[in-house]
This record gives sequence, C-alpha cells and structure tokens, in this order.
Amino acid sequence: MIGTIVKAYMIRFKAVVKSLSILSLSLGVGIVALAVIPGFLGSEIYTPITSRALVYLATKILGIHSGELPKSALGAVAAAIYAPYLSAIVAASVAPYTMFSTFTEDRDEGVFEVLFSAPVTRRSITITLLIYTSLASLTAAAIVEVAVAGISLLSLHLPGYLSSLGTYYVKLSIMLVPSSTFSASLTSLTLTIIMSSLRRAGTGLTPVQNIALGIPLILSSLPPTILFIILNIAPQTDPVDLALYNLIYSALLALILLPLLPRILKEEALLR
Repeated sequence: MIGTIVKAYMIRFKAVVKSLSILSLSLGVGIVALAVIPGFLGSEIYTPITSRALVYLATKILGIHSGELPKSALGAVAAAIYAPYLSAIVAASVAPYTMFSTFTEDRDEGVFEVLFSAPVTRRSITITLLIYTSLASLTAAAIVEVAVAGISLLSLHLPGYLSSLGTYYVKLSIMLVPSSTFSASLTSLTLTIIMSSLRRAGTGLTPVQNIALGIPLILSSLPPTILFIILNIAPQTDPVDLALYNLIYSALLALILLPLLPRILKEEALLR
C-alpha cells in the first residue's frame, strides 16, 4: 500500500519540479553574482580576516595555493567553498514550506480521509510525506549547488587557478547536503504534526499559521546555518568534520523521531 501512496506523491512532485528547478537555478545564479562580481569590482571588499580565511580554505578544500590566488578571485573561491553549506541551508528552508503546504493542502482537501478509508496506516503517511519533502528539498539543494559550484569552479579553472577538484569537495557535498535535507524534513514533519492544531483552513496563511510555519523554518535551518557560521569564524575547522557532525546529528534524530512519529500523529490532525 505504501508503494501506491508514494507513486501518487511522485506524480505531484513531477508537476512542481519545473517551477522548483527554475526558482532554484535563479537562486544559485544570484548567489554566484553576489559573491563573484563584487570581488572583480573592488579587490579590497574583503576584510583581512575574511581574506586569510578564504585563502586557507582554498588550499584546504580546493587545493589552490595562496601564491596563485589574486584577491579578485576570492569571490569565486567563497562561492565554491560555501556552495555545499548554502545548498544545505536552502534544503533546510525548502523542507518546512513543502511539508507545511503539502500537509495543509491534503488535510483541507480531504486527501487523508480518502487514504484512511483505503485503509492506510499513519506510518505509511509519515514515510510518504518524508520521502516527498526530502526529494523536493534535495532537488532544490542540488540545483543550487550545481549552479553555484559549477559557475564558480569554472571561473577558477579557466584562468588556471584550479587544476583538479579531487575527492575532498565531493565528499563534503555528499556528507552534508543529504543529511541536512533529511534532518530538516524530519524536523519539519514532527513540528507540523505537533502544531497541526494551530492551522485552520483558508485561502492563505493567517498570522497564527505564519507563526506555525516560521518555527519549523527556523529550527530546520538552524543546524546547517550554525555549521556555516562556524566555518566562517573558525576556518581552521575541517569542513568534512563539520559535515560528519551533521550526519551524526541526522542519524540520532532519525533514531529518536522515526519510531515516535506514527504515535504522535493523531487521526484527528489529518481530517478536515
């Protein structure tokens, strides 16, 4: 039965993936523009502390030696280095909105009532919502990272600053983005279920609903945002170690919340 539900939600995902891709690509290009263009317009835009941090991270992550890197290229370096972290933040921001809108829409349109008459277990519903939200968030994050990292790395490769990417950067992206996506989706689903009593049907978000959406948004995006801040204030910290901590956090969160979700999800919260 769960396979049938997942297929139904995948049809919905295909319907929204085009608009999601366009928005994510636009965001990625915008991030690159904000990071790279100021560096070419004014080489002194970065403070000495920021410049030293970027040079250190360029050597650590990208393998670019400090003597080969002009200040005008620091913007591209920043975009390339921070791309996995920014993508993780994007995923953690998309997850609560996707979960909130999907949960509310399906409840108000009676989708859950139809599923219960099938019958479908609450466990199947929670797993399906997790898969759908994680897939949507991961798609947005992947497009942002490909756009930001692709453009910035190419701008470093063409002048000869970057010869090869290596496995370090790939390892960082694989460890950080999916784990952030899953933990954000799990947090969003948990908070959506808990706060479902605050939601009311309507044509838009009421002030109460805005609060209900804001709390999952803040809590979901907090872990990758903290990692991003740590990397900026303590660049000597190994980025892969930070990603590993995030992976451990996601695993512990799953061990705690996955068994609890079907129990805290009451049937009344899913009905109109």
